[in-house]
Amino acid sequence: GYHLYIDNYYTTLPLLSTLYDQGTRCVGTMRSNRGPPPLRKAKKWGERARRGDMRYVRVGNTAVMQWKDSKPVMVASTLHRATGQGMCTRNSKDANGHHVQLQVPRPTAIGDYNTYMGGVDLGDQ
Repeated sequence: GYHLYIDNYYTTLPLLSTLYDQGTRCVGTMRSNRGPPPLRKAKKWGERARRGDMRYVRVGNTAVMQWKDSKPVMVASTLHRATGQGMCTRNSKDANGHHVQLQVPRPTAIGDYNTYMGGVDLGDQ
């Protein structure tokens, strides 16, 4: 089968389910208004969550994850487990205003999306 990485313009739960049934695994960022109802209140959750916090919900064969970086990011995947995590480095300021590097947990789906989506999104900027 194939692995397909798509941006938030195309990512919907029905599309991922249809492609999964045809043997194609997908990973894509999602707009918050297209996510499952428990994750649609991204702004409210993002205000309370700390950098690196994550929550997820399963919809059939799709894991929909929400991760807090500087702002909430939502990704849907039929390829990854919702609980899979790696680490990433983020720049921040400490209480004294000095720049520090933090190690932050990140879902593997988001790490893979960033790796394999590559320069495809550059035309959208």
